[in-house]
Amino acid sequence: MLSTDLKSRRDVLGAGLLTLLGLLSRAQTPVRPANSDTSAARLIDDVKALPPEFAADCLIRLAASLRHLSKEQRVGLLAESFHLAAGATYPVRKRALPGSNTDARDGSLSNAFDLGLDTASLQAHAVESMLAIDTGRSGELFDHLSPLYPPLSCSDRLVYDVEAYYRVADLVRPHPPVPRSGVDHETNHFVSRLIGLMANPAQVPHLARIVSSLPEAEMQNALPIFTAALPRVQRDTRAFEVFAGDTFHHIAILVKASYERAIANAGLIEAARIYLLNQTSAGDCAFNGDRQKSWLRNFSQLVLWIYPAGAAYHELTEAELRGTGTRQSQTPALFWQSRASQVFLADFKAIRYGLSNSSERANRFGEYLSKLELWPGSEEDEAIYFHEKCILMESVLREENLDPGDRNRGLLSLMAFIGEDRFKSLGPEWFAQAKEALPLVDRYAPISNTDRVLWMYQSLEARIAEINRGK
Repeated sequence: MLSTDLKSRRDVLGAGLLTLLGLLSRAQTPVRPANSDTSAARLIDDVKALPPEFAADCLIRLAASLRHLSKEQRVGLLAESFHLAAGATYPVRKRALPGSNTDARDGSLSNAFDLGLDTASLQAHAVESMLAIDTGRSGELFDHLSPLYPPLSCSDRLVYDVEAYYRVADLVRPHPPVPRSGVDHETNHFVSRLIGLMANPAQVPHLARIVSSLPEAEMQNALPIFTAALPRVQRDTRAFEVFAGDTFHHIAILVKASYERAIANAGLIEAARIYLLNQTSAGDCAFNGDRQKSWLRNFSQLVLWIYPAGAAYHELTEAELRGTGTRQSQTPALFWQSRASQVFLADFKAIRYGLSNSSERANRFGEYLSKLELWPGSEEDEAIYFHEKCILMESVLREENLDPGDRNRGLLSLMAFIGEDRFKSLGPEWFAQAKEALPLVDRYAPISNTDRVLWMYQSLEARIAEINRGK
C-alpha cells in the first residue's frame, strides 16, 4: 500500500501535469520514429509498457543511444520519461546510515536506491540529458522538480540522498558572464527559488555551498535569504545527525567567502545557532556526548570567523543541545535470523569451504539445490526470504564445476522464483536483487522473456546496437 507521504508526493507532482503535457505536445514530431513499423518504434513501445520507473530509465537511455532519432524525438522521449518517473515506487533517493550492516534489509534497500530509479533521481537524469539537447526545455522541466523530504523518525535507518537534484541545479542555473556590471537578476531568482525549497537538514549543506560559490553581487542578495530560511528548516533530528558535519563545513566556507567580500554576515551566525538548537534540543531524540561536543566545536569555529576572542557573544553549551527524548533505535532487519535460513546458510558454507574434492562438492551442491528450490520461506518476512533465497541460489549457480543439468534446472527455478508477482511489488529492491542473476543467464543458459523487465535490461543494448546498424 502506498504511504501517505508517497501519495502526497504524487499529488504535488500531478499539479504540474498539464504543463508537462504541454511540453510533450510542443514536440511537433512524434515521440516514435516516423515509420511506426521500424525496430526502433517497436523497442520504444516495449519500453513504455514497463512499470513507470523502468520505462522512464530506459527511455532516457534510448534518447541518448538511438542514433537516427531527430532532436524533437529525443526531446519528446525525455519529456515523457520525466512524466513517467512521477509514478515510480520511491519518490526520493535514500541511503543507509553510516556503519549499517550490509547483510540486512537496510543494505538491500540502499543498493536499490543506488540504481537511481526513484522519482527525484530519474527526473534529475532526464533534465540533465535534456540539457545537452535543448537548454530551454531542460530549464522548464527543472522548474517542475520540487522533491519533498518529510521529517524522518529517530528509528529510521535510511536517510535522504539529495545529491542528484543539486548536481542538476548546478548545471541548469544561470552563470553570469565575466566580466560584467550590475546584478544578474536571473541568477538571483533561480537561487532564491532553491533556497525557498530548503525544508530538510539534508538540503542545507547543498544550499550553503551554492550560495558560497556565487559572485559578489548575487551573494549579496542570496545570503540574507539563506540566513532567514535556515532557522525555519523543519526539525528532523535523524537527518540533522547525519548531515551536521557537511552542514557546518559548508556554512564555514560561506562565512569565510562572505567575510572576504565584505558582505555582512553576523546574522548567519545567529541563524546557525538557532538552527542547531531547533534540531537538537526539542526532545525528539537523545544524542551521545561525542556528537554534541563535535557540533559545539563546529559552531565555535564559525563564531571565531566573525567575533574576535573575548568578544561578547552567547555561545552554546552542551546542556542546551541535550534533547530530553530517549534514543529510539529500531533493530535492523537482519538476514539469516530464522532457523531454516541459518541451516541453509550453514549447509552452503560446509559444502563450499569444507569439501576440497570438486566432484564431491558438485554432487553435494546438486542435492542442496534441490532442497533449496523447495524451501517455502514460511518463517521469513517475505522481502527477507526473497533476498536470502536469491543469494543462496545465485551462489550455488556460480560454482564452476556444478553439473550442467543441475545448473540449467536451477537457473529455470531461480528465474521462475524471481518472476513471482508477490516479489515484484518491492520495485527497485526486487530489481536490484534480481538483476544479479542476469550474468548467470547470459553465461550458462540464455532465457528470453522470462520477465519483461529483466528481459528488457538483458536485451536493451543489443537491440539498440542492431537498430543503429540498420538491421
